[in-house]
Amino acid sequence: MHRRTAWPSLPTIRLAHGDQGGGYVLFAENGQLHFSYNQYGKMLRTSEPLTAGSHLVTVDFIVLPGITWDVFISVKM
Repeated sequence: MHRRTAWPSLPTIRLAHGDQGGGYVLFAENGQLHFSYNQYGKMLRTSEPLTAGSHLVTVDFIVLPGITWDVFISVKM
């Protein structure tokens, strides 16, 4: 498991990894937390509203067989 943390109190990119072929980005914008994943041309996206105030965002990456992984995102105020 790989874990990354971010504090999205400012509207900006908090976590990103990849290149033109694939990768992911976590960012806060307009009161929403966004996570996008480029699966070699297939874009997968999710967004959730953020309440006002500071937050601790944790992203857990669970490596699975076959070059796949599960991603879990949690938010604490």
